[in-house]
Amino acid sequence: GALPDGTFALGTFQGGSGIVDRDGKWSMTRNRSSGLPDETIDSQYVDSQSGLWLGLDNGITRLEWPSPLSVHGDRTGLKGKVYGVVRHGAILFVGTSSGLFRSAPEPKSMDSPCFLPVEGLKGQNWKLLSCGDSLLVGNYQGVYEVRDGKARLIRPSTTSSFDLVQSRLDPRRVYIGLSEGLASIYQNEGNGGSWADEGKVPGLSEGGYTLVETGAGRVWISTRVNGVARVDFSTGNRSAPRVEFFTTSQGLPGNNGVNVHRVQGEVVFSTASGLYAFDEGSGRFHPHPRLAGTFAPAKTA
Repeated sequence: GALPDGTFALGTFQGGSGIVDRDGKWSMTRNRSSGLPDETIDSQYVDSQSGLWLGLDNGITRLEWPSPLSVHGDRTGLKGKVYGVVRHGAILFVGTSSGLFRSAPEPKSMDSPCFLPVEGLKGQNWKLLSCGDSLLVGNYQGVYEVRDGKARLIRPSTTSSFDLVQSRLDPRRVYIGLSEGLASIYQNEGNGGSWADEGKVPGLSEGGYTLVETGAGRVWISTRVNGVARVDFSTGNRSAPRVEFFTTSQGLPGNNGVNVHRVQGEVVFSTASGLYAFDEGSGRFHPHPRLAGTFAPAKTA
């Protein structure tokens, strides 16, 4: 049947419903792997809202087409809970609790999966960062580099690497948020762009779930129970930066579960009581002037 966008829906007896363009190129398949309860299409009908109704051997189904949304999971090759998604070049990578997956090339058949596992990356893959020719992956065993479809451990760690942030001051440096503090790696110009471990920041032994670097050479980092920390590298001595902790004494509503984010160019702190901002002049936190009501708990009578 003809669809409003100029494509055609073809119903099959064993492979579900397919979408083809005017040149006859097969562009989309809807079968069991994408959610159809039955793959035998007996009839098709397009309604006034561009919905495609399918008469099946086992019931009826309505498809929204064209749809701005795609749902991916076990049926399309993804396994586990999704933690990170990034597009690196022309490939979409997804990090989950069960490994790292990449979008598949042009499917060879209607049953081809949409995502394929990347070999060498198992377990939790928390954060993905596209950094030049490298895809960096924050894994439970450390930081991996993926190049040409191959994964290589470039910074092993006894604890998870939860966050990866590329420095804006020096894009060759990447900060690593560990469950036991803050570390960094640096990409050499020569030697194939290899990565050197710059080690951990002294004086910081917890946190690292979220990081933000400011333009002043400082890095905000979340902690478990001590609010947030700020590591100041502006003195020029990277081996001994200044580490400050900010807690309820500086205006935070609580010391647990505070995370830091970059929102439209500014640093925003998420708390159990809503979003907060930091005032450099007073050295204190206060509800964000524009976003304070966002995600804040409802008021009780």
